[in-house]
Parts: sequence; C-alpha cells; structure tokens
Amino acid sequence: TNNEWVAFLNDKVYKIHDRKFVGNGKKIQDVFPKGPAFVNATVTSGNLVLLFAERTIYGYEYDGVSFSEAPDFPRELHERVLFYPQGAFPLNNGSVILLSGNVFATYNVLENGPSFLNDKTRYFPNLPDNLRSGVPKDIRSDEAYWMFDETTVSDYDMPTKQVLQLVSIIDFFKCI
Repeated sequence: TNNEWVAFLNDKVYKIHDRKFVGNGKKIQDVFPKGPAFVNATVTSGNLVLLFAERTIYGYEYDGVSFSEAPDFPRELHERVLFYPQGAFPLNNGSVILLSGNVFATYNVLENGPSFLNDKTRYFPNLPDNLRSGVPKDIRSDEAYWMFDETTVSDYDMPTKQVLQLVSIIDFFKCI
C-alpha cells in the first residue's frame, strides 16, 4: 500500500509503516519464502513484489500479513536483457523499468520479456546514478516518483525529467 513498504539493505529486509521503521530487520529469506540471500533491485508492480538477484526474478504476493511465492516464480530474466538489473521502478501499465549503469529495459513481468531497451541518460536524465528502486508518489500515476539510491531519496518528476527535491534516507524515513 502507499503507507506500507519494505526496504532492503545487504541481506536484510525492513518493514516500514508511514515512513517509519517497524521492528528490526530480518533476513530476506525469513520474510520471503525461498527468496534470495541478497537482492540487486526490487520493485512492486500491481500486487507483485519482485526481487531481482542477478538474472533471477523472484515474485511474491502480499496478503496484508506475509509474503508468499507468486505462481510461476522464480524465473530467469529474458536473454535479450544483457545486464543484471541494479535498479527498478514500476510503470502504471504493469511493466517495470530495469536499470543498470546507463542502460534500461522496459520489461513486461507477466510475459517475461523486454519491450524496449535503450540509453537511460537519454530517456530518464537526472535519475540518481546508483538508483536501486522507485516508488510512485501516487499509485495511480507514473508522473512522480520517490527514487531511492543507497543514501538519498529523489523526488523525481517524470514529465520534466527533473529532481525536484533530494533528501537523505534518514530524513525521508523519519529515523530517530
């Protein structure tokens, strides 16, 4: 939901409610059954939470209490995507953008294939260099995102391709 998130750091996952951490971090595999030991990128698309570990895509559904493996997951990333995703963000059409360095793929998760591959700096200028994940500010729109790297959160405006504000993760998540 818009006020419940999970965040990943190293081999741990943290639950967040209303931008505040809830409890201590747990090992990824303790929260996501048969999940990877680490993730390169994560994204939520529709009701699927997707974890990318190298070329493997793990898919999970959330029932409000716990995560369970989604049907037909895990699966391998399509061979036309020649990179390990290092970042991802969703589009409101059900596809996700996978990123690594200066390349990206528009990826249809349900069909398990890319529909477009191109240069990130051309199509998404001003994104953080080490983007890990993006979350739409409004789940019904893909015009504004919170874009996360390891230490900061960018308020990214998709129509203008500009960062409107940059804050530290500590300030964004109301860490005390």
